[in-house]
Amino acid sequence: MREVTHECGVGLVIIGLGTVGSGVAKLLLERRAEIAQRTGVDLALVAAADLKPERAAALNLANDVYTPDASTLLARRILISSLSSSAALSPRAVS
Repeated sequence: MREVTHECGVGLVIIGLGTVGSGVAKLLLERRAEIAQRTGVDLALVAAADLKPERAAALNLANDVYTPDASTLLARRILISSLSSSAALSPRAVS
């Protein structure tokens, strides 16, 4: 298998750390290097919001990554990837 170089990086935000959100966060945190090698894209979890801080604590999220208030993420005008309970991923730019 040929080695893929990192062509770009993408910062991801997860709103909601329930079953789906925490599962995605865990994969991003634990398999970031593997994903980057396979795809050439460095996916970084840059922010996560959930009303229950114990969910962030269970993932060992840093204080600068976790917030209980999703509106602060929206105010930062960053790319949002929202995860619904149906596990549909729908990226959208926030203006």
